[in-house]
Amino acid sequence: MALQKTGLADQAASSLLMLLQHSSAYVSLLVIYAITLVATELLSNAAAVALVLPIASAVAAGLGQPPMLFATAVVFAASQSFLSPIGYQTNLMVYAPGRYRFLDFFYFGWPLSPAYSVMVPLPLPLPLLLLWFA
Repeated sequence: MALQKTGLADQAASSLLMLLQHSSAYVSLLVIYAITLVATELLSNAAAVALVLPIASAVAAGLGQPPMLFATAVVFAASQSFLSPIGYQTNLMVYAPGRYRFLDFFYFGWPLSPAYSVMVPLPLPLPLLLLWFA
């Protein structure tokens, strides 16, 4: 909400759109996915969504794409906190009692994170394609 009221979301979106002006909407979707992925490793997943969702919505509007498509990418990327205990509350709950190290999350999360990053964004635009051909 604060990002929208201050105009920061629109400013960040216009900067992203300028940076990605010669790219397709799908590449822009992947960039939003990657930004959310980095944010969710540094913040909680809810905070990552609150931070990136207004920007993603403004980018979608700037591209003439449905905001729900970009919102779906943000939500899926925010749920992908496999590399650190910070991004997901359950990881934080077991971190100290399980005597895990920060590196343990990275060690077990690194094979899962690239697989998830490849498999999830691929079918995201599928509903749009189905509607386009209908």
